[in-house]
Amino acid sequence: MSADQTKPASVATGATTSAGPATGQPIGNIGLMRHLLQPGFVIVALILLVCAIGLNAAVTSMKLSFQKKPVELTVFGKELTQLPMDLGPWKMVSHDGRLNVDVEDALGTQQYVFRDYVDERLVGAEMVQRLREMDEMQCRRALTDMQMRDPRATISLAVTYYTGLVDTVAHIPDRCYIADGYQPTEYVVKTWPTQPDETNARFITFEDQTGFGKMARNVAYFFFVNGQQTSDPLGVRVALQNLTEEYGYYSKVELMVAQAKPAVAEAVMADFLGFAKPEIVQCLPDWQKVLASSKDKK
Repeated sequence: MSADQTKPASVATGATTSAGPATGQPIGNIGLMRHLLQPGFVIVALILLVCAIGLNAAVTSMKLSFQKKPVELTVFGKELTQLPMDLGPWKMVSHDGRLNVDVEDALGTQQYVFRDYVDERLVGAEMVQRLREMDEMQCRRALTDMQMRDPRATISLAVTYYTGLVDTVAHIPDRCYIADGYQPTEYVVKTWPTQPDETNARFITFEDQTGFGKMARNVAYFFFVNGQQTSDPLGVRVALQNLTEEYGYYSKVELMVAQAKPAVAEAVMADFLGFAKPEIVQCLPDWQKVLASSKDKK
């Protein structure tokens, strides 16, 4: 056997190994270290480090909040279900309940009320009592008949509450009704002289486009966001993106009057809000208390 036959193949053939001749380190690691120690790389790394430290210092000193802390209704307001059943002459005839889990997930909140009110001045106290004693399906049929006879007599109210979000505005009628086969035929912003201040609301008339004969619907909605009101969903996003605010919430108030001409529906909504809005405001957070709580914690 020759001397070469006792050597490893790489040595016998003259091949090199991946280890450095003196250090025993892989050549790839040596090359990487050389690149990391290049002056240009070191300078860039130092600049990035200084920027990161400076950004953190700026965020801390300016007290910026990239995530919003939730504003709990039970602490700064009260549960939406505490909204009164009687709002002046407008009487609640539906029943508060939970939506199923899938619907709640799509809605994006578990804090909401969906109610039907009737005008006792038009239907009488006896009818109000009868409607309240009906089960859900019976009441729904009775309200539909009532809407056909006199659309001024009924109104649907939906109040939903969201908190701890940054800029998401969920489920506005502009999208939801169109997805359900309706087409908007009137789209305006209305101003109603309500208390404690006037209300600017988006007012939309939807006509059925499915051919199934569904009733036309007049819908109005507006928002409360961090103690302010707006009819614009983009206004909600702007308010929630305010980095100087530690807390964030918004609530959507939506009204619906079916089968009425737009002018009639508008008058019904303005009348209803005159009684309902002060009570809705009482349920929503007192923003000054929220700000005071934030200062106390700091």
